[in-house]
Amino acid sequence: MELRDRLEELMSEYGLKTQQQLADFAGVSKGLVGQWFNGLTGLGAKPLAAFDKKTKFSINWLAEGTGEKYKKDYVFQLETEDKIRLPRINVEASCGAGSINDQYTEVVDYVVVARKWARDNLGSNLSRIKVLTARGDSMNPTIEDGDVLFVDEGITYFSGEGVYIIWYADGLKAKRLQSTVSGDLKIISDNDRYETETVSGEELDNIRICGKVAGSWSFNRF
Repeated sequence: MELRDRLEELMSEYGLKTQQQLADFAGVSKGLVGQWFNGLTGLGAKPLAAFDKKTKFSINWLAEGTGEKYKKDYVFQLETEDKIRLPRINVEASCGAGSINDQYTEVVDYVVVARKWARDNLGSNLSRIKVLTARGDSMNPTIEDGDVLFVDEGITYFSGEGVYIIWYADGLKAKRLQSTVSGDLKIISDNDRYETETVSGEELDNIRICGKVAGSWSFNRF
């Protein structure tokens, strides 16, 4: 994500429609804002101080695109006795042929849910839950393209039939795993248009289980 992308996100969040409005917000000239958007210069101390005072965004994220997007004190405000925040990471699991993701995962946002709902649906070890996005159609109708997946990253082994996030062959995938009486492992796509793979023997070492999907949220567009 480039500086202009981060600034556009800030502008959208705070209702700033033009570069002049952003300049007034940051206490700088419109010409300097134009240089930011054209990649000619970065954010200096004065605008960063203004953004730090007026927004929820971390100045490290705004300036360099590193670290968490939001300031820690803002994040802590999201979590209350009745609500819990679950980190959403910059990873997409392919429900298809496989998807290569960023080498280093980062928390890009938080999903805030009712604590009781989380305990009832995601289990008691909520600190192990990470949120990511599914891509592709191979797990239809169980998981649709764009669904939000709640993944227990503490389960890095086969713990019975279920949907897992695995690193296998050409990328990170969300697939159903099922064992056989002979000790083989079936990699199943719930969409019957895709073939089931059976992995056995030494090939099992090529599968890395990254977590087990505890549940998902779907969005239906009308």
